[in-house]
Amino acid sequence: MSVLRLRACLKTRPVRGPGLQGLEPVPVCCRPRALTRRFVCVFKQALSDVHQATALLGLLLACFINPAAHASIRGSAHDFSSQGWSQGETCIACHTPHNASKTLDTPLWNHATTTASFTLYSSSSLHNPVGQPGPHSKSCLSCHDGTVAVDSFAGGTGTLSISGSALIGTDLSNDHPVGITMYHEAGLKCQNCHQTHPFKFVSVLPFYEGKVECASCHDPHNNGVGGAKMLRKTITGSLLCLHCHPK
Repeated sequence: MSVLRLRACLKTRPVRGPGLQGLEPVPVCCRPRALTRRFVCVFKQALSDVHQATALLGLLLACFINPAAHASIRGSAHDFSSQGWSQGETCIACHTPHNASKTLDTPLWNHATTTASFTLYSSSSLHNPVGQPGPHSKSCLSCHDGTVAVDSFAGGTGTLSISGSALIGTDLSNDHPVGITMYHEAGLKCQNCHQTHPFKFVSVLPFYEGKVECASCHDPHNNGVGGAKMLRKTITGSLLCLHCHPK
């Protein structure tokens, strides 16, 4: 808000009426009508900026349309706060506010990072090359490939290895390819459209450097739509698959 607008907002008007003389003037901005006018003014000003308007619309969609937006990591498979090694914290196994690792392009990374070389997916029907997993897959595989302990974080070496269906291993030849650039039939990268929005709408599966990674389908902080599998969209009716593979 400009200085002139701030002064206009804070100016006062005299109090008039029987028995009201001598009372403190009421700032214009504190009166109901003024508050309404000011809200409308600010709202219009925000809408005049395309980026702010887009972000606002995205926020409204996230809060009022998509039920998954209200989900969180609490109570999910990634909520380690009940584990003795987590110091009662939820986020510490993966993130830290200080002295973060730079081994991955992942915000404030705190976990030991896998150095494995992965066996990649291959198929005669595959037209795009598959590369080694990128940072948004390695952050997941740093637990799920089984070469790094879940409790290896903050420079320490843990002993708790992942097991069962959560263990992906280093052989990705029988898993959906990651590290792969996806194209439409017209030859356009999906990224050309899906990463141009200043605000990522909640219905869009993200691409990373134009590639599909683990985090394209899975949200490590979301206990909503996909439940234990932490999917970005429901698998019911294969909706998650059909998002990229319409048939």
